This record gives sequence, structure tokens and C-alpha cells, in this order.
Amino acid sequence: MAVTQTPETTVYDGPRLVPAHSIRRRARLEQTIYGTAGLGLTIAPQMNDWWPAHLTAAGLAAGAFSWLYGKWGQGETSTSRTLGFLHAAQRALPFLSGAGVYLTNLITPGTPWWEYADGTAWALLMGLTTPITHSLNLRALLPTEDAPTALETAPAPVAPAQPATYGEYRSMQWHAARAAANTHLAEVHLYDDARPDFWGIVVAPAGETVPDLNDTTLAGIFDLPVGTVKLQLIQGSGPGRKLLTARPTLDTANAAQQDPVHRIFNEKLARPNGGATGMLLTGYRREPNRIAMRVTAPEDQFIQLNQKQIARSLGYKDPSLVMLETDGMGDGVISVYQKHPLLTVREATADDLRMDTDGTIALGLRPDGRQARVPLFDPAMGAVTDLYVGAPGAGKSVTLLTLLAAERINGIVSIVADAQDGMSLPEADGRVYHFGKGVAATAATLAAANDLGKYR
Repeated sequence: MAVTQTPETTVYDGPRLVPAHSIRRRARLEQTIYGTAGLGLTIAPQMNDWWPAHLTAAGLAAGAFSWLYGKWGQGETSTSRTLGFLHAAQRALPFLSGAGVYLTNLITPGTPWWEYADGTAWALLMGLTTPITHSLNLRALLPTEDAPTALETAPAPVAPAQPATYGEYRSMQWHAARAAANTHLAEVHLYDDARPDFWGIVVAPAGETVPDLNDTTLAGIFDLPVGTVKLQLIQGSGPGRKLLTARPTLDTANAAQQDPVHRIFNEKLARPNGGATGMLLTGYRREPNRIAMRVTAPEDQFIQLNQKQIARSLGYKDPSLVMLETDGMGDGVISVYQKHPLLTVREATADDLRMDTDGTIALGLRPDGRQARVPLFDPAMGAVTDLYVGAPGAGKSVTLLTLLAAERINGIVSIVADAQDGMSLPEADGRVYHFGKGVAATAATLAAANDLGKYR
């Protein structure tokens, strides 16, 4: 009898059986690291000019605290949330306690005797407890009468001769696949008795891992459409157990009811080689000429967006109609335009070039069609220095002439130097306080302006 149930990828999977020598090797490596770190906790805080070491300690502490904070409240039940947070706290303990010892030694004047002892005491305590190794919930695999010895391997599972249930039929298909090696598919459950969609747990022999299989191979094992069968890690479990999901009809039904923008993002951009592979769409906004999609990366990834791949996935011939903005960490915005937003930029007027109270002027347009504002003067710092770089014909000279006009309108003194003998900005000649022509005049103008700045 198939059971209708939905899998929980955060379920606690029990202790992980590994050979005893592997646990000892992990513990020795962790103890060696603690010994080295304890020496650093004793020496580095005494060196006032060792700023890289101070910043590294601060970064490790901040990262451990941020990671631990993110683990708070994760889990389906109160028990799983509590156990998960305790495991996370156990892993973060060496970093946070070591940072506390480092900070104590750093801010204490002089070198009292206990500063030489606390680093050693920390290393001994961490080495004896090995909190990170213990937090992995490893259990030694020892030879017994009912278990294989260290030199033996677990027996390969035997497929049923005649499957009596739907789950046994799918398990038999997995067992018969060459790509599945010695693993077996267990705990097969249906999402819905009226649909063929199911999920199960793939288990490898002790000490081995479930192989990573691509979408085509997984679909071929069960004779299902490519992309409808997925194999992923189970949170809280090692690579010896993975969650297998097969959703040939549920995903199609959900996609038909999905918002068009979400459907296009998932089907075209979030797929492999779609330009936003594996990313998540968290929201979007429609405008007359633009669709802006807010994208977030999964917790264990950085944001990855490819402009040309996104344009090709959407059928665009001009990649400049797709604009990307990211924070380099986990968030980004994809702007897709129907027509190029910068083709109808009007010329600036005198009112545009008059400074606002914040020292900015209106100049050009933003990619979303809003008026762009450029800083001309900082009320706190004074005049602003900008650098304009672009290919020939990009509009550098027009931009500079517009800025010179804005400076004159607002009473700012303009000092101009043209290394091309005045040919780049001929319109500025005679309309600014000083205009240097040629390489020598440019060098002299820059030197004089620098000296004037120092004098003031």
C-alpha cells in the first residue's frame, strides 16, 4: 500500500556510521589545528602592528556568530530546531571562544602571566573535547557478529523478484540501473495516490557515497521526462543518504497555475545554462517598458547571473536589453526591457543644471527611466572630482561640456586642461577660468591646481 506523504529534507537522519580510524583521523587533525591556533592566540595579540591577524580573528568571530544566528529557528519541529541549534553552537564554540581569548589578550595592557597560559588552556580544552568532530554525530563502525568488519563491504541489496507495490516497482527499477552502483532505493512514498509522483531515500553501503547523477540519467532510470527526477542531499545527513524526488505531473500542474513571470523565470532562467541557474525569484515589478525581477541565491551559494545567457534564454538578440545589478553576495536585480531605455534621452536644460540642496544636478536617465542625478558639489567636502571613461563616440566630451556649463551656472570656478591641444573641448576655450592646451600645459595646470589645493 503506497502512503501519501511529503518528504522533509531537514529530518534528523541518526548517527552516521564511519570507520573508527576515520574518526580518530578527524580528531587528530582538529587537535593539530587547535595547537597551532593556541600558539597564535598567545603571540599575535602582543604584536600591535599585526593588523592582518587582528582582522582575521575578528572576521572569523563575526562569521561564526552570523552563521550561528542564521541557524536559529531552522527545523520542522521544536525538537529538530533545538537539536539543530545545539549542533551549530557546538561547531561555532571554538571560533567564538578563541576570539574571546584573542580579544582579552589584545585589549589588556602589558603582558601579564596569564596571557601566556590562556591560549594554551584554550588549545588543551578544545583538543580534549574536539567539539567540531563530536558535532558531526559520528559513530564508530566496529566489527560485530551481525555487522561487516572493516575489511568487508555491506552486501548489495537484493531486488524483489516480482514487485507487489508501486514502491517495490520503483525500487526494482533503481536496483536494475547500472548508474546506481551498489545503492538501493528505500522508503518510497507517493505524493498523491492518483498520481505517479513519488519520493524516496537512496542509501549507499557503509563508508560509501551515493553517486551524483545528472537529470538525463535519473530520468532514464524511471523512464520519466528529463528534469522531473532530482537527487539532493538531506540536511543533517551525510552523502551516504540522499533524497530522490520524481514529479512528472505535479511540477507541470503547478507550473500551469503559476504566475507567468515566475513560470518564465523557472523554466528559462533558473534551469541549467539559463543565465540564473539555481537562483530564486523572490519578487518582481512590471513597468511600461521594463520587468524588474529580484533574485536571491540559495543560502550555500553566491549570486551568479550571466547577461548574455539570460538574453539568449529569453530570445533577445540584443543583450543590452538585459541589465543586471548584484551586491556580489546573495541578492540581485534582473531588468528586462522591451526597447532600449536610453534611446530618448533629452538635452539638459538650465533648470536641470542648477544644483539642489544636496549639491546634485539632473543629468541623463537611469536604466529604469527615472531622472539621474550627478553630484557636482558636496556640502561637506567641497567640489567633486569625477572620472569619465568610454569608447570613442560614447559621449565623454558632451558630458564634460554639460558639467562645465553646470559649474558656470552655479558659480563654480572651472580649470580645464586638454592634452590634445584644445581639440577635444574647443567649446570650452575662453569660457572657463583657465584652459590649458597641449601636454605641457596639461601637466602645468594639474601641478598648479594641486599646489593651490595644498595651499588652501
